[in-house]
Amino acid sequence: MRRWFKISFILLVFLFFGLIFYFYFPQIWGSVVYPLKYEDLIIKYAKEYKLSPSFIAAVIYTESRFNNDSVSPVGARGLMQIMPSTGLRLSKTLLDKDFSVSKLFEPERNIRYGSYYLRELIDRHQDDLDKALIAYNGGEQAVISYERRATIPRETSGFVRKVKSSWDMYQKVYGAKWQEEELKELEKQREIEKKRELQRKIEERIKKGETLKGSIEKKWEFKIFWPSLEFWKKE
Repeated sequence: MRRWFKISFILLVFLFFGLIFYFYFPQIWGSVVYPLKYEDLIIKYAKEYKLSPSFIAAVIYTESRFNNDSVSPVGARGLMQIMPSTGLRLSKTLLDKDFSVSKLFEPERNIRYGSYYLRELIDRHQDDLDKALIAYNGGEQAVISYERRATIPRETSGFVRKVKSSWDMYQKVYGAKWQEEELKELEKQREIEKKRELQRKIEERIKKGETLKGSIEKKWEFKIFWPSLEFWKKE
């Protein structure tokens, strides 16, 4: 009896620390359970269509496990499982004249189409992500069924649940890294905008016949934004 108690106690301790490790340290094990491919493409189209990279990654993981050659029993293709008819419609919307069904297996085209389609559905359903995901997996008829009777096909219900769960994990595993990269990108954009503004102000002064006098290189930005008569004169 005492031996059984010890074994049970040890198992409970392992389970306790295992759960702590699982929920609080996903960065350590997460990349194994939740892999990530095509990160540059995911970030690119997340920015273009104003989506979370974690959300796109979660849809890809749920749909194909990042297998770009994946084909569903009903014929959906590629990473984000785009149906040929949907792909044809999206190609016209996106002015993709080089489209063919076989090209849905191309990672960039598939992620672009899938990301645009998700944004389209989110906008159509007024930012209701559940409805957008239901429509993505089961079509608009499934959304109508959900609105009228609060029921959806089991497969679609499972899809929504898996995407949301995976989304949470992708955010925990990769979110901090993506946020840091996003901040760097924002800082870079701010610097570009600042230089454009400086250039605009310089051109305005040149048009007025003004020149910068006695400027020290490292202080020129200050002098452009806060000029004084000491630094400017008429040519």
